[in-house]
Amino acid sequence: PLLEAGITSVLLENPFYGSRKPKDQWRSGLLHVNDLFVMGSCLILEAQVLLHWLKRNGFGPLGLTGISMGGHMASLAATNWPEPVALIPCMSWTSASVVWTEGVLSRAIPWRVLEQEYSKKPIFEKEISKFLKEVDSYTLGKEFAGHTGSNGPQVGFLPNSNISFFICITLTFKSAYNSCKLPDAALDKENNSKDEKRRQRETVRFMRGVMDQVTHLGNFSVPVDPTMATFVIAKGDAYFPKSNLTPVKDIWPGCQIREINSGHVAGCLIHTSAFNRAIIDTFSRLITKYHTG
Repeated sequence: PLLEAGITSVLLENPFYGSRKPKDQWRSGLLHVNDLFVMGSCLILEAQVLLHWLKRNGFGPLGLTGISMGGHMASLAATNWPEPVALIPCMSWTSASVVWTEGVLSRAIPWRVLEQEYSKKPIFEKEISKFLKEVDSYTLGKEFAGHTGSNGPQVGFLPNSNISFFICITLTFKSAYNSCKLPDAALDKENNSKDEKRRQRETVRFMRGVMDQVTHLGNFSVPVDPTMATFVIAKGDAYFPKSNLTPVKDIWPGCQIREINSGHVAGCLIHTSAFNRAIIDTFSRLITKYHTG
């Protein structure tokens, strides 16, 4: 259908997938949280390279599209392109954080491993709980991601800007720790259970903060012309829940949203005609506004 409308495609193979998959990675299951951020950075850079190559060779107008994670990566790539571009993100929204912390895929995350990483520094982990109002784990996650620079986040290490803060707190409360009585066995067990639940909550919030910092569209430039973006979303999407995310029109004013009556998987498999229609219509708007006359 796209070729019939005069639209040809260049398919970019996702890093960590297909022939680019690490030898010790099983199917699409990434080995490290870091890999997700490396993947996103690579896709943004590689998309820019391809767009420049296409432009130099006389192709255009240009557009970006993808489905699910590919849709979100297309959105991120569009924020870095200095010209109006047709953008059609399918089955994605404003941040990938909910996919891993609220959606169906959150059940596939080895949270126990991340909890252990998060609490690897016992002193820091203890102080977080005491000063949750001043510095909660969600904020820590965002600041952590913002301070890691080009090396990418590594879950388990706190942002450099907070290290001195926690050292000061630790010194202040050292005597208080020393004066505490040891609880009896029953109370100790109850406290351990409470601590475990608290640590689970903090780990999820920390992960949400990191993911929002590096994938939320609000942290990136607005495309040159956001009216050239058409989002195709599923009404019953359990993989990409949208209720706790910023509406995309609040970030990209003028963009279009099309909703299909489907879930995530069914939408990806049987509603390709809706994706194709959105692609054709968005290119038509781009041509009418920028490439006629």
